[in-house]
Formats: sequence, structure tokens, C-alpha cells
Amino acid sequence: KLSPITTEMKKLIADTKYLDSIIESGKEKAIAAAEPVLSKVYEIVGFQR
Repeated sequence: KLSPITTEMKKLIADTKYLDSIIESGKEKAIAAAEPVLSKVYEIVGFQR
């Protein structure tokens, strides 16, 4: 029953370029989401960037 899941997982783990692209995409989304919040926090706290 779990064979298709295991097969797909092994295939994905073996494809490091694909995994790296997913990580990079997630990193860019996280930075874009965090930037406005961090800017506001730095402004409130008085830090300069």
C-alpha cells in the first residue's frame, strides 16, 4: 500500500536540483513576506538598515 509513496519519495530525494529549487523558492517567498515586517520592527525599535 505504501509502495507508491515510498517510490515517489525516493525519486524526489534523488533529485537534488529539484529539491534545491524548491528550497530557493521558499527562501525567496519567506524573505518577501518577512521584509515589510522586519522593516517596521526596525523602524519602531530605532535600528537603521
